[in-house]
Amino acid sequence: MKLRKARPLEKKRAKISKSDVDAWFDSFEAFLIAKDLANKPAQIWNCDETGFDMQGQAGSVIGPADKKEAPYGVLPGSREHVTVLPCFNACGQCIPPYFLFPGMRVPVTYNSVEGGVEGCFL
Repeated sequence: MKLRKARPLEKKRAKISKSDVDAWFDSFEAFLIAKDLANKPAQIWNCDETGFDMQGQAGSVIGPADKKEAPYGVLPGSREHVTVLPCFNACGQCIPPYFLFPGMRVPVTYNSVEGGVEGCFL
């Protein structure tokens, strides 16, 4: 056994039961059949936004055991954050990830699917 930090989980997600998950997948399967996508995994895509703090993480520190609050780890003052949007299909193919940098504008000539799966277009 190893002591680890707990990851946050929203209360509504913690309350989901196996029957809730099974019902969702049954509904999703019915949707795929209704839309004639059940045997076309190259047409089923998923995107998920994630972000990164460019300053890093404080990590673990050693401090006095009699203190209730954790000691501070000093970080640089910047709060720069980069957001990434990766997209994959059910075959495992991907399009190039979309990056969002603070204070930057996308050039009008940017093509977000250039270099992606054959047949991608805007």
